[in-house]
Amino acid sequence: MASLVSRWSEARADWTALEVARDPESAVALERRLALDNRADLRPNRLLVALFWSHPPTMARIAQARLWATATAGGQEGVVGH
Repeated sequence: MASLVSRWSEARADWTALEVARDPESAVALERRLALDNRADLRPNRLLVALFWSHPPTMARIAQARLWATATAGGQEGVVGH
């Protein structure tokens, strides 16, 4: 349960950062760079995420940035990160 609350809190913080910075492309670029630097598992086991992860997976964070861009029109046209 604590992992779920932590992941929700982190996702909320990510959304707030997008609201403040209004730069989803940089958010996607940051997540990609962190994933490469840390050799992140881009398709983690869902059960392990649910039970143990305190932060949202990389692809979830990228999807959230893209969702924010779509939902707010983000001052950009097209899909973020291409």
